[in-house]
Amino acid sequence: MGLCMLCALLVSAFAAQSASAVTKGTTGFTCKVPAEGDKAVGEAFSDAHCTKSSPSGTFRHVEVPENTLFEGFTTNEGTQNETKEASALFLKATVATIPIKLKATGAFGEGVGQQTKDPTTGEHYGFGEGKTTYTGVTVVEPANCKVVQGAKTGEVETTQLVGTGKGQEMAGRLEPKAGANTAFAEFEIANNGGVCAAAQKVKIVGSIKGTPNGATIEYTHEGTTAQGTLRFGSIVGPKVGVELKTTGKGRIKGSEGPYFPGGATTIETP
Repeated sequence: MGLCMLCALLVSAFAAQSASAVTKGTTGFTCKVPAEGDKAVGEAFSDAHCTKSSPSGTFRHVEVPENTLFEGFTTNEGTQNETKEASALFLKATVATIPIKLKATGAFGEGVGQQTKDPTTGEHYGFGEGKTTYTGVTVVEPANCKVVQGAKTGEVETTQLVGTGKGQEMAGRLEPKAGANTAFAEFEIANNGGVCAAAQKVKIVGSIKGTPNGATIEYTHEGTTAQGTLRFGSIVGPKVGVELKTTGKGRIKGSEGPYFPGGATTIETP
């Protein structure tokens, strides 16, 4: 459960979106002011995450080259107030009638990925893998609880995660690299200055999907619990819901250039 945050991760430009139709497909893009030689597509935007259309905007969707390895990171920084502020992350679950709610103030994940095209169906999609670390993790409810992982309190690192957009239409699917029945992350909820009613070892398993809004991927408690694929303890355990926003930034692996926000957009395909 303490995972509200531990999942959004890699579903970004380089580990996510696709489209199942042959005549329409999504392609990964960076949101940037086009430089010489960039292939810009679609309308113009006024913001650095390509969410606000504007005829006078200077930001555009710039296509990510297929079959090129990218490196990047995901973060909750710049996900609200017009990309000026970070948003908090929450995880909720009810276990043995006890409501549990965790909060994290920071999220940072690193990974690698690639944009490609299925030669048979023509589907464009991205895939990638990496880990994320959540910081400032506290237990909102119940009282007298704290989150511990190894020797660290208030910090949780995920296992190796993989993201793919193949067969997911405009969404991206994220799950543990070792399989959906294994852990996104394992940690402990422990007593903190009193008796914690939810004290126990925690394991979050399953998978989760997210759909981008520009360069930001947003998850809601209602949406993630409705999916029913993220669980507490085991694949048949209580449902886990998450509330968070993350954005991914990337660049060609090994390059010295800046990182740019990434996402996906629908384009015509042959």
